[in-house]
Amino acid sequence: MRHHRLLKFTTCLLGAMLLCSSGQAETYTATRMKIQPEWKVEFKGGAELSFKQDPSGIRLRWKPGSGSMRLPGALIRAAGGLGALSTEVFERWSKSEHQREQKIWTKAKKRHAQSEQKRVLNDQKAYDAELARLMKKLKTALVKWEELKAKFDIQAKEEHEEAMQKWLEEKDDLLANYEEQVKEYRKQKQEYDNEKREDPDCENATFFACKRPVAPLVPLAPKRQQFSEKRPQLVEPKPIVPARTFTKPVSQLIRDPAYHLLPLVLHVTKAGCAGRFRVAVNSKATDIRWVEATPESYKNPSFLANPGRVSRCTLNDLIRKRRLISIEHDQGRLSHLSYQGQALAVHRIQSPAVRELEQGMAARVWQVKKLDFSKEPIEAVYRLQKGRASMFVSYEHKKPNVTKTTTTLPDRLLDPNVKDPVLQTTRVELFQKSMLGDRTLPLIRRLYAHPPKDSPKNWTLLANIGHTLVNKKILYKIVLDTRVGGVPDRREINNAGKLVANFTSLLYMASRMAAQKDSWELAYLQGATVLQGEWRPIRPAVLKNRGRTLNIQGFELTVDGGKRATYHVGVGDEILYRVDLHHLNDALVLKDITSPTILKNRAWKKTLIQQHYLEKLRR
Repeated sequence: MRHHRLLKFTTCLLGAMLLCSSGQAETYTATRMKIQPEWKVEFKGGAELSFKQDPSGIRLRWKPGSGSMRLPGALIRAAGGLGALSTEVFERWSKSEHQREQKIWTKAKKRHAQSEQKRVLNDQKAYDAELARLMKKLKTALVKWEELKAKFDIQAKEEHEEAMQKWLEEKDDLLANYEEQVKEYRKQKQEYDNEKREDPDCENATFFACKRPVAPLVPLAPKRQQFSEKRPQLVEPKPIVPARTFTKPVSQLIRDPAYHLLPLVLHVTKAGCAGRFRVAVNSKATDIRWVEATPESYKNPSFLANPGRVSRCTLNDLIRKRRLISIEHDQGRLSHLSYQGQALAVHRIQSPAVRELEQGMAARVWQVKKLDFSKEPIEAVYRLQKGRASMFVSYEHKKPNVTKTTTTLPDRLLDPNVKDPVLQTTRVELFQKSMLGDRTLPLIRRLYAHPPKDSPKNWTLLANIGHTLVNKKILYKIVLDTRVGGVPDRREINNAGKLVANFTSLLYMASRMAAQKDSWELAYLQGATVLQGEWRPIRPAVLKNRGRTLNIQGFELTVDGGKRATYHVGVGDEILYRVDLHHLNDALVLKDITSPTILKNRAWKKTLIQQHYLEKLRR
């Protein structure tokens, strides 16, 4: 069934061009620039750098915009790179420049030698004068130092002698006292030894161990203080720097690659910002510069890149010591030019593939403008705002006056009693245009349900429905078959004054009956149960969808006296944009609506973009 194909392409559909996208409003660019005929770089302001086929190679043509810079065109070899076709004029310039540099170098070397000779003589004079001044200063400092040292030595000698005398007296007193204690001890010990009795003040010890005097600790002799101030020394002046060698290298003949200006811009863009070059800034190569490519840090986004991807390269004139041209590029793509005080930003890179894409987008169909599936089926994708679940609906014309819709959706959208958000079902409805009085209405003829991706023959519910009008009163008959566990169960339901509908059938009936704006009593099928329902229009309103403001006709569904859902249908296009699910406090919102032709066009666009590395320009 067609909803299977819709499920297969769900991921692609949600990520591709959406309902309200306009192919004509989109602008694309090549992301990999090639120097080939029919390619072109477009700048903001109208300037263009184009590549045209020439009998001798490829002709670079510069078309200035309004008030923009003028750059010389150039011819490049078709298969020999971007360098100059003839370097004869560059060689003459190199020789002339070399001779000029040689003269400058010779003069500079002579000036250096004279300058160094004069500097050495001046430095010698300054050295001698400074040395004489320092010797005089040293002599004065030595006299002062010797006076201070002599005065210090006299005072230190007196203080040391006085301290020594005091120390000797204290030492003699300590030793004399000790000798007295020793004599007394010996005397007592002799008496003890004679009496042979213990000392009552020292238990379990001999008289000798308790009464022996201890030799005194004699302090160290005082030392004489020394003069701490160091003897002044001569500080040598800064030595004379000998005559320095002339270090500027001898100029060499410039043999760097030769380019015209625009080919050099393309070269550093693709090959990288490095090297030195000879570059002609006019088409006849009468003005040649010697430049060096210098990279600079830069984080401004290009027309394609995210911040931080763009690199800047500056071509600095090595002779005139100033900037010649500044180039910004994004991974090999030229992004910005600054030359002679003017700046130009690249708008896009034009290629044959870009032109093919633009022409194809202008000629092909990209959106469903009306719910018309008479020629081919239409498929729609709705997404819950809160629940992340999706509903897929397909519309197709089967035979005269018969329409088939197939809807795959979560069970809980059909029955509020279902709590499992994973369970899904597929509903198939066959509608037939029927006359009820003076009205032609899309009425359900058959309804069946089966598990998703399963055969329709494995239905779980089958309903054959008939409507008729008798005495201006609607009569309906429902032959309802259910199959649980492979066992069928059939019952008939008859009633009057109502149209038969369910949640999924109203997805189509709302679109087809929007213009009539009638209220209807409904026999509302919820699974195998018939409930009382009402269908009535509400006040027209507007709805925002993908940047568009739409005129909307709304219809409110009431089941068993409670507000169940509100259907929002576009006035004129008959497209159902939104279903408010009041029982879930959520809403189904249209995310995409397509046809096989639109899917084919999207696949063509995607393939072309991928094969040729195209990208949509930022707004």
